[in-house]
Order: sequence, then structure tokens, then C-alpha cells
Amino acid sequence: MLEFPMLTLLVIAPFAGKVQQAERQRQAVEAVRKARGLAQYEFGGSVWSVGKYEPPVVGVDFFANVVKVCMMYEGNGDAILEHARGMTNLTSLVLSATQVSDRGLEHLKSLTNLTRLDVADTQATDAGLVVLKRLTKLKVLELSCTQVTDVGLENVKGLKELEGLGLWNTQITDAGLESLRTLEKLTWLHLSNAQVTDEGLQHLKGLTNLQRLYLGGTQVTHEGIKDLRKALPECEIHWTPPPTPKTNPQDQP
Repeated sequence: MLEFPMLTLLVIAPFAGKVQQAERQRQAVEAVRKARGLAQYEFGGSVWSVGKYEPPVVGVDFFANVVKVCMMYEGNGDAILEHARGMTNLTSLVLSATQVSDRGLEHLKSLTNLTRLDVADTQATDAGLVVLKRLTKLKVLELSCTQVTDVGLENVKGLKELEGLGLWNTQITDAGLESLRTLEKLTWLHLSNAQVTDEGLQHLKGLTNLQRLYLGGTQVTHEGIKDLRKALPECEIHWTPPPTPKTNPQDQP
């Protein structure tokens, strides 16, 4: 007598699980839309977007996965992260200049398929960046204009697939650049306005795949650039010399 109900349960259970998963994804996409963000689906090699001005397709969450979420310059990034934590197929997450805190970053731990993460110009600190150790598939990481320091940068040591790293306008110093020595696939690195000098450039000499390096607004000198170019002749280095202090004519002998 129990065989038929049991068989029915075995058939229905996976379907019910898929329905629940689809509903969670639908709710997450709706939250992104309400925050004026953009969600991108992928199915069978095709990709299409849903945003504020693109109405959602009924039932799409049952057969397609969200692979990209983008929201910039406004909105509660922490809330989006909480919704997105179940989107385990997500490969790109852009939340620059939104309200992202260390608490919100904790939700990233399940998004191990991410290849791009942008939390530039957010409230992210060293404490929240510990989660980066889990995201070993990352190829592009943007931490510019955050409170990251040398301590937080240690969390990128194991991200061997990284090809691009943004650290513009941060408190990263020469000591922090030592954490980048293992990132041999880096092709671009943005360090403008970081607390970097000629001494720190020594840690970059082994990054022979670098194609673009940005050092504007640092304390790097012409001699330091000249020395680095010998080690990285194929790298395009963007740099301007520090401004020369103006001399008061009255101080002249």
C-alpha cells in the first residue's frame, strides 16, 4: 500500500526542490530590478538581461540560471548579496559604489563560481575580505576606493587565476605588494594613489604577464620606473612624476 505514495514522493521531491530554487532566484532578480540593477540569464548558450526597463519573463527562473548581477552607484548592496547567496551559478557580481559592508560580504562564501567581483567604492574592510580565500576562480577583482590595507590584501595570495586587480586609491603600501608575487597571471594592476614607493616595485618584477600597470599619484620615482621597465619590458606603465615642491622666491639667496 505504501509503494505508490513512496514512488510519487520520489518523483515529486526533486521537482519541488527545483520549484523552490526557481522561486528564490525569481525573488533575488526582482530585488535587483527594484534596486535599478541588472540581472543576466544564461541558457543553452544564449544570454539575456532583465532590469528596471526589461520586464521579467514568466517561468524563466525554472530553466535558466542567473550568471551576472550588476548594480552601481545606488542601492543596498548588502541586501542584494543576501538574495544572491543562493545563485551558485553566478560568475559576475558588480556592486561598485553601493552600500556593501563586511557583513554583506559574508554571503559571498557560497558563490564559488565567481570570476569577476567588483566592490569598489564600498565600505569593505580587511575583515570582510577574508571571504576572498574561497573565491579561487576569480579573474577580475576590484577593491579600489575601499578600506583595504596590507593585512586584507593577504587574502588574495591564493587567487592564482587573477588577471586584473584594482587597488586604486587605497592604503596599500610596499609591504602589501608582497602578497601579489604569486599572482603570475595578472595582466593589469591599478595602484594609482596607493601608498607605494620604488621599494614596493621590487615585488612586481616577477609578474611577467603584466601588460598594464597604473602608478599615478604614488611616490614612485623616475629611477624606480626605469628599473621596473628593465624587468617588465612588455608592460605599459602609466605614471607621472610627483609634483615638485614650489620654491618661494624670497627663499632664494
